[in-house]
Amino acid sequence: MPNDDLHLRVARVERETESFRKTIAELTVTLALLEQTMRSVREVEAQRGGFNQKLLFFAFGVLISAAMTFVVKGGLVI
Repeated sequence: MPNDDLHLRVARVERETESFRKTIAELTVTLALLEQTMRSVREVEAQRGGFNQKLLFFAFGVLISAAMTFVVKGGLVI
């Protein structure tokens, strides 16, 4: 009788171990997909940052050009 109980327990542990292995495999795949997604997000963010910086430089250039045009045309005569 104790031998049968031992076999049942071993069988249950083996099933649970197999279940854990499947779960670990699924988690490994999920982790790999998350890493790939994070790489993509970082690349997109870097591209946006570069675009925002260019846009900011353009806006400052326009403001400086407008100010210089104002001064050159005599708008700052005292």
